[in-house]
Parts: sequence; C-alpha cells; structure tokens
Amino acid sequence: MYEVIITHPFVAAHRLTLYDGSLEPLHGHNWRTEVRLAGIDLDRIEVLIDFLEVKAKVKELLSKIDYSFLNENPEMAERNPSAEIIAYWLFQKLKQAIEHPIAKVTKVTVWETDDCAASYSE
Repeated sequence: MYEVIITHPFVAAHRLTLYDGSLEPLHGHNWRTEVRLAGIDLDRIEVLIDFLEVKAKVKELLSKIDYSFLNENPEMAERNPSAEIIAYWLFQKLKQAIEHPIAKVTKVTVWETDDCAASYSE
C-alpha cells in the first residue's frame, strides 16, 4: 500500500461548549492539518497522486475556515468546533473533492497544538 501525506496550516478561533453546558474562553490556534491518501498502485509516472493537486484542494477547503471564528462560521453550523469536528468536516469535503482512480483519502488529522491532535478516518 502506498501512502501520500500532506500538511497545511490554518488559523482560527473557537470556544467549545463544555460538558456542563458552559463555554470555554474564546481563544485561537495556529492549527495544522495532515491529510493521508492511500492506494495499492501507482500511476503511469509512478506516483500515487500529485502532491500539488492534493495541496490545492486542501488549501481551497481550508480557506473557508481560515482566519475565522469557527463558532460563527457557516461550515461549522450547529457544531461544537472541536479538532474532531474539523477533521471530520475536512475528510468529508476532501472525499468529495478528490475524484481519483487510484488514491483515496484515508485519514485527516487536525493539530490544535504541537502535542494535541484529533483524527477522522473511515
């Protein structure tokens, strides 16, 4: 199995609704996303998928939430904008956006800080 991994940053603020219903203080992060695609074959030039194609799609999608207050961003409507929800959102969007005969999106990880991340995969 071959795997391609790309990362891309974005900046956004949020405040999560906590277990007791209260809101944590408004704060922001320099987030980092990690997108993984996999496939069992390579194409005619012996790559799984062009890095630049994947990066362009990720950048396009993240531009919808970059430099935003996630709680008020339509892309996160009615959700608690946690790293888990962002990973799920990006995974679903990329799954639709990247129509490729060999490579499939397998996992999206969203890093809130250097040592805290959440992932989504199917």
